[in-house]
Amino acid sequence: MFFKKERNIIIDYKSLEDPRILNFLKLNLLDGNILVCEDVSEIGDKSLILENLEKLKALFPKRLKIIKGKFNKEKLHQLAKKDNSLILTANPVLKDEEGRVRVVTIDDIYSATKPIFLPGSLINVKIMKKGKDADEGIGYLDGGIKVVVDGGAKYVGKELECEVIGTMETQIGKVVFAKIKYKEIR
Repeated sequence: MFFKKERNIIIDYKSLEDPRILNFLKLNLLDGNILVCEDVSEIGDKSLILENLEKLKALFPKRLKIIKGKFNKEKLHQLAKKDNSLILTANPVLKDEEGRVRVVTIDDIYSATKPIFLPGSLINVKIMKKGKDADEGIGYLDGGIKVVVDGGAKYVGKELECEVIGTMETQIGKVVFAKIKYKEIR
């Protein structure tokens, strides 16, 4: 439980499209009722939203409450402020710049818990394909983190223990640069 006092969790309807919201709630780290603001005017993948809403109903039959209406940012904030609720969302636009209400995005949670790769740390990575340079191999870690392995091109299809030499943030996410820890002796 994250909070000293039980507080409600408000979820905007469209955020139910993001399966990470459901996965996070399954951890049962938050107490209080789960208030889903069902906005009939919302556009989105209605079938996925309804599917995830049904899953929420099955997981939290006593804690789930559905509130119907038109919910914009201001109305969600008013609802949260009224009873000191937390807004859990996949929409960063709902953040409160003035800090009057507590808004947590699923991306905030991911950023706070994603692994840190320091130079010298060891990782295991399966080489999936050759890279741009002749000797590079490309692999991926959990969460879709791309790993460029120096000397990895000839190990496509094999899992290698590699040493991290650096990282870089790109528009599509983090890229880890590594070298092979042990080379085969032939």
